[in-house]
Amino acid sequence: MIGSRGNPSQGPAPGQDTAEGIASDAQANVGGDQTSRTPAAPYRAPQNPAREAIPGAQTQVIVKFRDELELPATLFTLPQLHGEPSAALPSALQRIHFLPHLAGLGAALRELMRKAVEMSPHYQPRNLLNYRSVIVASRHEGERLVRSLRSVPQVELAYLHPGPVQLPSAPASPVNPQDDPLACKQEYLDPQPRGLDARFAWTRNGGDGAGIKLADVEWGWDFLHTDLAGLNAPATYATVQLRKDHGTCVLGVIAARDNDTHCIGIAPGLQTVHPVGQWRAGNLYATDLAVAEAAILLDAGDVLLIEAQTLDYTFGHFFLPLEAEAAVFDVVEAATAAGIVVVQSAGNGSADLDTVMDGNQPVFNRAQRDSGAILVAAGRPDSKPPWQPWKETCHGSRIDCFAWGESVVTLTSDTNGTVHDQWTDAFAGTSSAAAMVAGAALVLQGVMLADTGSVLSPAELRSLLSDTGLNTPSADPANDRIGVMPDLRAIIQSLAAQRKG
Repeated sequence: MIGSRGNPSQGPAPGQDTAEGIASDAQANVGGDQTSRTPAAPYRAPQNPAREAIPGAQTQVIVKFRDELELPATLFTLPQLHGEPSAALPSALQRIHFLPHLAGLGAALRELMRKAVEMSPHYQPRNLLNYRSVIVASRHEGERLVRSLRSVPQVELAYLHPGPVQLPSAPASPVNPQDDPLACKQEYLDPQPRGLDARFAWTRNGGDGAGIKLADVEWGWDFLHTDLAGLNAPATYATVQLRKDHGTCVLGVIAARDNDTHCIGIAPGLQTVHPVGQWRAGNLYATDLAVAEAAILLDAGDVLLIEAQTLDYTFGHFFLPLEAEAAVFDVVEAATAAGIVVVQSAGNGSADLDTVMDGNQPVFNRAQRDSGAILVAAGRPDSKPPWQPWKETCHGSRIDCFAWGESVVTLTSDTNGTVHDQWTDAFAGTSSAAAMVAGAALVLQGVMLADTGSVLSPAELRSLLSDTGLNTPSADPANDRIGVMPDLRAIIQSLAAQRKG
């Protein structure tokens, strides 16, 4: 358990290399009136996300220099590390310029690492400031550069960034919001075995998630949606936004307001969400940087949700959890060691994570390599029997939890975020499931904070959410390997019994 919390930090001001703020549509909503209403917009079907072309992005090589090296804070070349050209280096490598990458977060990232070491004695710190990047003209050029860099003594690892990957969800189809009331359709709020029993959590102090912050890493959000009015969204790290429908669906599941319109989120008392975008100016697509930016905005006990997946050509798999990328893993490990709860989509690649290898090393074997994150798969509520794995979910012994992976009722928008009064009954995939588990984490932290003045550590919370004795099993746990669906009633009652004992 983490000790009592002080005033939540507002996070550092963005540096020169970071986004300058969300467009005025999000800023206009900060601190808005929760009771405000706008007339229902005419029904307008957004584009089917499955048909959208993923934008192109600059090709990047990610480089990790050895921890003990003291690197310049800005752009540099390999000869500058020695003060003179090295005859052992090919001339092409001598001309390569390394960009700051994670080092651009400077003091804020050093503070995260300091907290990680202080709070988790067993954490073996990695020098996150020694991650650098190189922009290359093509994937072929990047692959050649990676091979060359791996022979440089100062380089610990180098890999080709996979680039932009579609979000881990099935298409979300909007429903005419004038047709039906929604509360009765949100079965994931109901008691087990159908839902997480958020309705029970709301009867407890803090059970609406109040007092805990969320950071959401993905592509875009519509903060002018009528059912997100009053949600505080500081515009720190999300200038370029795409696919605003997806982020709106996610926030609808988690934090749709308790205002008698549309949906209600699992944690409707959530006051602050930090939106952190993966897209940057100049067609840069950042994953590890986005996760690092999200982490430095949060305090111990807060929740960092990663609504993203990755490709990995080295492992031979597609649509894996984002922490398959080495830099993301290192940042997530530091964040959880610093007390931040990380909830991560397991990805929609249908992969058996137990078979994903890096050479001879398993990538998702928690006994050998554990970031501390909660990995979330997707289940099918109406399968026979219920809670079989959703058709595209990744699975494996590393998975902690599952939740609804189809037919999820939530808010939505068009992809550009210009229609602010839509909802859907078709949000799906590990995106919807991860959003539900993030909502459950916010609720449990809120209850603990209200009852004890302290919050659960990431390890304690993951243990509770994945406890097979407390939570809802899948149809065939030994073969499904998608974990359990959290049962908030059982977990809250178990915590209360422990305190009385």
